[in-house]
Amino acid sequence: MLTVWIKNYPELPEGGDESPPEPQRGLSVDFEGSELYLLHETVLFLDRIAEEEILPPFGITYADCLLLIMIRRHPGSTQQELSRLLNVGKSSLSQRLGNLLSRELVAQEIRPGNRRENSITLSRSGRKLTERCETELSRAGDHIFNGTATQRDTWRARLMAIRNLLAKEVSKD
Repeated sequence: MLTVWIKNYPELPEGGDESPPEPQRGLSVDFEGSELYLLHETVLFLDRIAEEEILPPFGITYADCLLLIMIRRHPGSTQQELSRLLNVGKSSLSQRLGNLLSRELVAQEIRPGNRRENSITLSRSGRKLTERCETELSRAGDHIFNGTATQRDTWRARLMAIRNLLAKEVSKD
Protein backbone atom coordinates (compact mmCIF):
# COMPACT_ATOMS: atom_id res chain seq x y z
CA MET A 1 0.00 0.00 0.00
CA LEU A 2 2.83 2.43 0.76
CA THR A 3 4.24 2.00 -2.75
CA VAL A 4 0.80 2.61 -4.26
CA TRP A 5 0.39 5.71 -2.12
CA ILE A 6 3.74 7.11 -3.29
CA LYS A 7 2.97 6.36 -6.96
CA ASN A 8 -0.39 8.11 -6.67
CA TYR A 9 1.26 11.27 -5.37
CA PRO A 10 4.06 12.02 -7.85
CA GLU A 11 4.05 15.68 -6.84
CA LEU A 12 6.15 14.84 -3.77
CA PRO A 13 9.34 16.88 -4.24
CA GLU A 14 12.44 14.80 -4.86
CA GLY A 15 14.92 17.38 -3.68
CA GLY A 16 15.23 20.40 -1.53
CA ASP A 17 15.43 22.98 -4.32
CA GLU A 18 11.84 23.01 -5.53
CA SER A 19 9.17 24.92 -3.69
CA PRO A 20 5.48 24.27 -4.17
CA PRO A 21 3.59 27.07 -5.90
CA GLU A 22 2.24 29.74 -3.62
CA PRO A 23 -1.48 29.34 -2.98
CA GLN A 24 -3.57 32.10 -4.47
CA ARG A 25 -4.62 34.45 -1.73
CA GLY A 26 -7.17 37.13 -2.35
CA LEU A 27 -9.79 38.53 -0.06
CA SER A 28 -10.55 35.10 1.33
CA VAL A 29 -7.88 32.74 2.64
CA ASP A 30 -7.78 29.25 1.14
CA PHE A 31 -7.00 27.25 4.27
CA GLU A 32 -7.04 23.94 2.39
CA GLY A 33 -4.30 25.28 0.12
CA SER A 34 -2.23 26.62 2.97
CA GLU A 35 1.06 25.13 4.10
CA LEU A 36 -0.44 24.48 7.54
CA TYR A 37 -3.26 22.39 6.11
CA LEU A 38 -0.91 20.51 3.76
CA LEU A 39 1.35 19.66 6.70
CA HIS A 40 -1.67 18.53 8.72
CA GLU A 41 -2.93 16.38 5.85
CA THR A 42 0.53 14.86 5.33
CA VAL A 43 0.74 13.86 8.99
CA LEU A 44 -2.73 12.30 8.78
CA PHE A 45 -1.66 10.25 5.76
CA LEU A 46 1.52 9.12 7.50
CA ASP A 47 -0.43 8.17 10.64
CA ARG A 48 -2.93 6.22 8.55
CA ILE A 49 -0.22 4.34 6.65
CA ALA A 50 1.47 3.41 9.92
CA GLU A 51 -1.82 2.33 11.49
CA GLU A 52 -3.21 0.38 8.53
CA GLU A 53 -0.18 -0.90 6.65
CA ILE A 54 2.97 -1.01 8.75
CA LEU A 55 1.98 -1.95 12.29
CA PRO A 56 -0.85 -4.54 11.97
CA PRO A 57 1.60 -7.46 11.70
CA PHE A 58 2.91 -6.46 15.13
CA GLY A 59 -0.56 -6.34 16.69
CA ILE A 60 -0.08 -2.80 17.92
CA THR A 61 -1.64 0.57 17.20
CA TYR A 62 0.35 3.59 16.08
CA ALA A 63 -0.49 5.42 19.31
CA ASP A 64 0.80 2.49 21.38
CA CYS A 65 3.92 2.28 19.21
CA LEU A 66 4.64 5.98 19.77
CA LEU A 67 4.19 5.47 23.51
CA LEU A 68 6.62 2.53 23.49
CA ILE A 69 9.16 4.60 21.56
CA MET A 70 8.81 7.46 24.05
CA ILE A 71 9.27 5.08 27.00
CA ARG A 72 12.35 3.65 25.30
CA ARG A 73 13.81 7.13 24.89
CA HIS A 74 12.81 8.27 28.40
CA PRO A 75 12.99 5.17 30.63
CA GLY A 76 11.67 5.63 34.14
CA SER A 77 9.33 8.48 33.18
CA THR A 78 6.09 9.01 35.04
CA GLN A 79 2.65 9.03 33.44
CA GLN A 80 2.56 12.81 33.78
CA GLU A 81 5.93 13.18 32.03
CA LEU A 82 4.89 10.85 29.20
CA SER A 83 1.59 12.68 28.84
CA ARG A 84 3.47 15.95 28.40
CA LEU A 85 6.05 14.47 26.01
CA LEU A 86 3.38 12.94 23.76
CA ASN A 87 0.94 15.82 24.14
CA VAL A 88 -1.93 13.48 25.07
CA GLY A 89 -4.40 13.60 27.92
CA LYS A 90 -3.77 11.68 31.11
CA SER A 91 -6.86 9.50 30.67
CA SER A 92 -5.88 8.56 27.11
CA LEU A 93 -2.35 7.77 28.24
CA SER A 94 -3.65 5.76 31.18
CA GLN A 95 -5.77 3.66 28.82
CA ARG A 96 -2.81 3.04 26.49
CA LEU A 97 -0.54 2.13 29.40
CA GLY A 98 -3.17 -0.26 30.74
CA ASN A 99 -3.20 -2.03 27.38
CA LEU A 100 0.61 -2.25 27.29
CA LEU A 101 0.75 -3.43 30.92
CA SER A 102 -1.79 -6.18 30.24
CA ARG A 103 0.34 -7.36 27.31
CA GLU A 104 3.43 -7.20 29.57
CA LEU A 105 5.20 -4.78 27.21
CA VAL A 106 5.85 -2.23 29.97
CA ALA A 107 6.39 -2.35 33.72
CA GLN A 108 5.57 0.12 36.48
CA GLU A 109 7.51 0.57 39.69
CA ILE A 110 6.87 2.91 42.58
CA ARG A 111 9.32 5.79 42.37
CA PRO A 112 11.79 6.02 45.21
CA GLY A 113 11.17 9.19 47.17
CA ASN A 114 7.58 9.63 45.92
CA ARG A 115 5.27 6.70 46.51
CA ARG A 116 2.46 8.38 44.57
CA GLU A 117 4.37 8.24 41.27
CA ASN A 118 5.28 5.22 39.17
CA SER A 119 8.30 4.90 36.90
CA ILE A 120 7.46 3.28 33.59
CA THR A 121 9.96 1.15 31.68
CA LEU A 122 9.89 -1.31 28.80
CA SER A 123 9.88 -5.01 29.50
CA ARG A 124 12.17 -7.27 27.52
CA SER A 125 9.37 -8.13 25.08
CA GLY A 126 8.45 -4.43 24.90
CA ARG A 127 12.02 -3.53 23.91
CA LYS A 128 12.04 -6.18 21.18
CA LEU A 129 8.67 -5.07 19.80
CA THR A 130 9.66 -1.40 19.90
CA GLU A 131 12.87 -2.11 17.97
CA ARG A 132 10.96 -4.07 15.31
CA CYS A 133 8.31 -1.35 14.95
CA GLU A 134 10.92 1.41 14.73
CA THR A 135 12.77 -0.55 12.04
CA GLU A 136 9.65 -0.88 9.92
CA LEU A 137 8.68 2.77 10.41
CA SER A 138 12.22 3.79 9.39
CA ARG A 139 11.96 1.68 6.25
CA ALA A 140 8.72 3.42 5.37
CA GLY A 141 10.45 6.76 5.92
CA ASP A 142 13.25 5.67 3.60
CA HIS A 143 10.63 4.88 0.97
CA ILE A 144 8.97 8.27 1.31
CA PHE A 145 12.12 10.38 1.56
CA ASN A 146 14.19 8.42 -0.93
CA GLY A 147 16.83 10.32 -2.85
CA THR A 148 20.32 11.44 -2.15
CA ALA A 149 21.61 12.01 1.34
CA THR A 150 21.76 15.75 0.60
CA GLN A 151 18.08 15.82 -0.35
CA ARG A 152 17.13 13.90 2.77
CA ASP A 153 19.26 16.23 4.92
CA THR A 154 17.46 19.20 3.34
CA TRP A 155 14.06 17.68 4.14
CA ARG A 156 15.15 16.97 7.71
CA ALA A 157 16.57 20.47 8.19
CA ARG A 158 13.36 22.09 6.92
CA LEU A 159 11.12 19.89 9.06
CA MET A 160 13.27 20.52 12.14
CA ALA A 161 13.16 24.28 11.52
CA ILE A 162 9.35 24.15 11.35
CA ARG A 163 9.15 21.97 14.45
CA ASN A 164 11.49 24.23 16.40
CA LEU A 165 9.58 27.34 15.40
CA LEU A 166 6.30 25.75 16.48
CA ALA A 167 7.82 24.49 19.74
CA LYS A 168 9.00 28.01 20.50
CA GLU A 169 5.49 29.35 19.87
CA VAL A 170 3.90 26.71 22.11
CA SER A 171 6.38 27.32 24.92
CA LYS A 172 5.40 31.02 25.04
CA ASP A 173 2.12 30.02 26.70
